[in-house]
Amino acid sequence: MQEVKAMSVAVKEMMKQANKVVQLSERQPDLAALLSSLVDHTVDQLEADIDSEKARLELTHGGSSNTIKEFEEREKQIQKLRGKLSEFEAQLAEFDHAINEIRGKWEPKLDEIIKSISDAFSDSFARIGCAGQVTLDKAEDEAGADGEPGGSDFDQWSIQIHVKFREHENLSLLDSHRQSGGERAVSTIFYLMALQSLSASPFRVVDEINQGMDPRNERMVHGRLVDIACAPSENGGGGQYFLITPKLLSGLVYKPGMRVLCIYSGEHMPKDYEQLDFGQAVQRMRAIRDRGRALEDPTQRSNGHVDVHA
Repeated sequence: MQEVKAMSVAVKEMMKQANKVVQLSERQPDLAALLSSLVDHTVDQLEADIDSEKARLELTHGGSSNTIKEFEEREKQIQKLRGKLSEFEAQLAEFDHAINEIRGKWEPKLDEIIKSISDAFSDSFARIGCAGQVTLDKAEDEAGADGEPGGSDFDQWSIQIHVKFREHENLSLLDSHRQSGGERAVSTIFYLMALQSLSASPFRVVDEINQGMDPRNERMVHGRLVDIACAPSENGGGGQYFLITPKLLSGLVYKPGMRVLCIYSGEHMPKDYEQLDFGQAVQRMRAIRDRGRALEDPTQRSNGHVDVHA
């Protein structure tokens, strides 16, 4: 009788536990799914699974006793880094705003200067039957994945010079591959002249500007230089130019106000060089030319009077 009574008590306890499990399974769908998967398990299999899970938990606990502490420390570090990231993002936004504000003031002025240089450069090329322009290449970063505009690499901004020397060609970037040496020299000189048009100066020195040029390019550059040097001040002139060169072509263009200075020096100069009268020598050469007994003197082919001094 006692055994039956004990079994009855045990069954009631099991029923009570089963009801609790049923109630839990109703509130937790995952637990209901787990119970349905264990219907066919025997008691031995269930005990084996329980022992396996206990062993795994013991191994986990024993292998890293400071796991929770490490997790909490890392969580604190993450929160701290997130705070710093927020500060950096706020500073970055302030810097971007400041950059855009400053850029809004100086970029239009820079564009205006580049346009003035390009206009002067294009005018010089148009006068010799060619074409040219100066542009500002503004290096911009690629847009972000969310469509935000990229930033500007101001240190990568550059001046680009485009020229065209032949009618059938298009404007091309000035470099060492597309143009000849003479064409690059002409482009460089005209660009320097365009830069000079933006600044006032009492005088400028041009040293051997015609060296390495073919006669056609030399005549074009010399003619343009004369136009600029002899132009009125309101047209970009007014400054004095010193052109230093060891040689000049015949038949170049000269205008009133120009003066040719010939410098005597070298090992072939006579000892009594102070007795030389260069002006008289020039007059004799002109007389010889007029009689047709010598080559033309380049200083006489002029559309204006030129003073010659030694």
